[in-house]
Amino acid sequence: MLTRVMVLGERFLSQPDLFPARMAGTPAGDRELLIDIAGGPYAVRGLSPGQSETLTRRYGPLCMRVTPPEDAVEVRVFGVDDSEFVDLDLKGKLNDFDFDYTETRIRIAGRRVMAQLRWSPGANAGLWTCIEDGPGFLEIFENCFRVCVAYRLLTLGGALLHSAAISKGGRAWLLFGRSGIGKSTIARRSAELGYGVLSDDLNAVLVRGSAPMAVKMPFSGDMRDHLTHSPVELPIAALGALRQASEIAWSPLSPGRAAAALASCCPFVNRDPFRAADLLTNLEALVSRIPVGLLSMTLEGDFRPILENLDR
Repeated sequence: MLTRVMVLGERFLSQPDLFPARMAGTPAGDRELLIDIAGGPYAVRGLSPGQSETLTRRYGPLCMRVTPPEDAVEVRVFGVDDSEFVDLDLKGKLNDFDFDYTETRIRIAGRRVMAQLRWSPGANAGLWTCIEDGPGFLEIFENCFRVCVAYRLLTLGGALLHSAAISKGGRAWLLFGRSGIGKSTIARRSAELGYGVLSDDLNAVLVRGSAPMAVKMPFSGDMRDHLTHSPVELPIAALGALRQASEIAWSPLSPGRAAAALASCCPFVNRDPFRAADLLTNLEALVSRIPVGLLSMTLEGDFRPILENLDR
């Protein structure tokens, strides 16, 4: 029996075989923004006035007013006609995408968007969409931008981690886990107990010299309206894999189990067969430097003694 080969984006694109082969096309406009977050700065070029205004409102003080450095990651935005896309109703699942992984590039197709990433030569990304501005463009851009940032951090020896990052006394704890495990709940509880919150959804991890650092990202979950975009970078005291339980407890994880647990919470990159080894290398270096354990949590308990004991 013959098995039909799936074509990238056939759910979303009217002519999936015509997916852009190069970083080329008609720019959506002539505006440019420089967004300064972990792994960047990211030079976003080819924006329409409306798209530029939308991103400026979203990223605020993270938008720099300087000439992009030569090593900035380039993100180019191209405009295409809406006939390029299938009029698809995803019923609330607007972050549903098809991915195609190769050794040299990553291609992405979704509702009213095509995108690709290339890392040689240089680091660059392209995004093709028919959405000109407003919330629709912001959702498309940010979903693709998160992928770009995840891969950029990987190349720098770090990772983008699904986690709640909390801080106190100049140190950060990253509490990580799958969607629905309670990251936003634990972030809100941490704020009640006197901790700062970097993000309740996605945080960057980078190693500076020999010190693992948590870097605040503008990608938040339920607490988005309560968090600022001010840059924060703090040394990591510990990493905790979250588990809902009837009592609070900490159980150390072996380096192998710790790296595997972290990998499961590194979005986009952890599904890429060409880069899985690089991700594990980064995570193994991370867990060799700081405590990693299973943090059993309750909704109302006081976990401060456990976390702060790890920092001693």
